[in-house]
Amino acid sequence: MNGRAADTFRLGRRPALDGLRGIAVLLVLLFHFRVPAAKGGFVGVDVFFVLSGFLITTLLCEEWDRDGRVHFWGFYRRRALRLLPALIALLIVLLTAALVFRRPDRTEVLKHCAAALFYAFNWLAAYHVFPQGSDLAHTWSLSIEEQFYLVWPLVVVAALRRAPSKVAALALAVAGAVSSAAARGIHWALYHDWERVYFGFDTHADGLLAGCALGLASNMNRLPRGPVARAWLGGLAWVGCAYVLYLTAFPLPSAAHLTLGLPLLNGSVCIILAALLTDAPGGLKPLLEWRPLAWLGRISYGTYLWHWPLWGLMIHYGWNVGPQGVPLALALSVGVAAVSYYGLERFFLGLKQPRLAVTHA
Repeated sequence: MNGRAADTFRLGRRPALDGLRGIAVLLVLLFHFRVPAAKGGFVGVDVFFVLSGFLITTLLCEEWDRDGRVHFWGFYRRRALRLLPALIALLIVLLTAALVFRRPDRTEVLKHCAAALFYAFNWLAAYHVFPQGSDLAHTWSLSIEEQFYLVWPLVVVAALRRAPSKVAALALAVAGAVSSAAARGIHWALYHDWERVYFGFDTHADGLLAGCALGLASNMNRLPRGPVARAWLGGLAWVGCAYVLYLTAFPLPSAAHLTLGLPLLNGSVCIILAALLTDAPGGLKPLLEWRPLAWLGRISYGTYLWHWPLWGLMIHYGWNVGPQGVPLALALSVGVAAVSYYGLERFFLGLKQPRLAVTHA
């Protein structure tokens, strides 16, 4: 073990982070299933972004501390093992169904599958190429994350080589988050193009980078540790939760959400994560560690992948008329995701190096 790793932060398995994933995917599902109380449930995607940036950066830092380097081939291999099996299974099902049932738009389905497989759907949505009603429209967020995975490891390693204290990497993460938020506000003010600013990687990367900054700060042991500071952090975490729920129930107008709402949301999620990481008092951690919620978080990737095409199927057959369709949609989404997780994803997760796979990042 590298001597520098002796006193650094170690993530390990954190059930409360799974619980936060569970909350995030539930918000998205309720929004897509048109539940009136979750008109702003799309903010669950941004919770995922902050969490993803935090987890990936933490794992990169732990590898750097342990080995003095980051093994890029291993990193991208682990990303592929985590993300591709379930996605490819979904694409195979959609393509097979389009061919077997001779859908008139099967050529379009093939194009959509290619865009999802190569993680380009966000840019096609940003420039109004593919319709929002596609069975794979929701993969825009996966595309942004994958584009981030291609860039950020190279950036953070370059920064660590120049300044092993990680200060330079932290400064880059903060500057990148501010720049992305500023670019979103400027572009909106100039063009009022929601699709371009919301689906573009450059204008929607601030949540990921905010999570990166938190990951670097926690690895450097810069989170509040004193009893008074932790007490404040525990209270602020509940304020952050209230803000997330407020945005879910009462979404802000477009201009306010893009310029102010999203940065405040990213900060709120960072505070929640910091409270969980420091065991801040207040009762939030035990709530998020509730087993059903943590279990939903563990299968959240498959739940997110399958819920949208299943909802489209229900619409096609008229099964989702009124509120009574929501429980069926939830049950189908979670059930298919559980089959995907236990029948497919866990096998490939087992091929990852165990010491780096504990968070299912």
